[in-house]
Amino acid sequence: MKKRTLQQKKRILRDLNVARDQVGLPTMKGTTRHCLKCSRPFFSMGSWNRLCESCSSVIQKRDDVVETYRVGHP
Repeated sequence: MKKRTLQQKKRILRDLNVARDQVGLPTMKGTTRHCLKCSRPFFSMGSWNRLCESCSSVIQKRDDVVETYRVGHP
C-alpha cells in the first residue's frame, strides 16, 4: 500500500464531501488523531479511522497470510 501525503488525503476528503453533499449526507471532517497502536499523530478522515497508514498496512499484510484448513469429515 502506497502512503498518501496529507495534501492527497485532504483532496480525497474534499471529493468525498462533494459526492456526499449531492446525495444529502453530512460532510466528513478530517482531523489529527493519535494512532491507537503506535501513538503517533496522523490525519484521520473520520472517527472510524484510528490507526495510521503504517500500522494499518502491517495488519493487512498479516491478514493476507491466513492459513486455511478443513474441519470435520473429509
